[in-house]
Amino acid sequence: MGNRFPYMDLEEMELLDPVLWYLALASFSVLPPSVRNLRCLWTLIRYSHQASICLPAEIWVIKQLRHLYFRKCFYFPNVQPEQENYLLKLSRSNLALTKLQDRYNLGECSCSSVALTNLQTLSYITFGSITRRVFEGMPNLTKLGIRESEEECLTAEQMSGKLKKLVLLEHLETFKGFFIKPWILKQCDVFPPTLKKLTLRGCQLPWDQMTILCKLPKLEVLKLKDYAFQG
Repeated sequence: MGNRFPYMDLEEMELLDPVLWYLALASFSVLPPSVRNLRCLWTLIRYSHQASICLPAEIWVIKQLRHLYFRKCFYFPNVQPEQENYLLKLSRSNLALTKLQDRYNLGECSCSSVALTNLQTLSYITFGSITRRVFEGMPNLTKLGIRESEEECLTAEQMSGKLKKLVLLEHLETFKGFFIKPWILKQCDVFPPTLKKLTLRGCQLPWDQMTILCKLPKLEVLKLKDYAFQG
C-alpha cells in the first residue's frame, strides 16, 4: 500500500495504516515520534522547500526503511547512549507485532543494534548530521545527498572533516553535495573509492582541483551545477 497526501498534521499521522510502505507528502513541519508505528515503511518523501526539520530518534526503529528523500535538507538524529535501550526495545516490539520476516517477506532485519541496514537512499541531510555513529548505522547506503543548511556556520576545513566520514559508507556509489559557501578540495580522500556518480553545486572550487576528482578510480558521471567551479 502506498499513499500521497498533500499536507498532514500530527493527529492524522497517528491514524496511518501501520503496514503502509510508501508515504509522500507535499509538506509537514514536524515528523512525530509516532512515525515508529509505520513499521513496514520503505519510502518516505517530503517535497516541500520549506524550512529544514529534525527527524525524531524513532526513525531508527523503522527497520524496513530503504529510501528517505527530503527536497529541503533535514537533520538526521545521532543516537545518544542513553537512547540505545529505548530504541532497541521499540524495534523488537515492532517485529513482534507484525512478524515482518514471515508475514510480509520484506527481508532480514536485526534488532541487535540500532541500525538501518536496509537503507539505500538518504537525501538531503545537513552537514551537522554527519557523524561516525550515523554512518556506521547505514552500512548498505548507496545514494547520499548532503545540503549545507543556512543555519550552519562551518568553515571549509570543517566541511572537509565531515566529508571524510563518507569512507565509512563502503557501498556508496552516488553522492550529491550542495554548498552555500566556498569549499576547498585538497585531496580525493574525502570521497570513498566506490563512488561512481558525483554531483556538486555551490562549492566554488578552483578549476585546478578538477585533477583531484580525476583520481577517483570508479567515477563514471560528474555533474557540475551552479557555481561548482569558478575561475
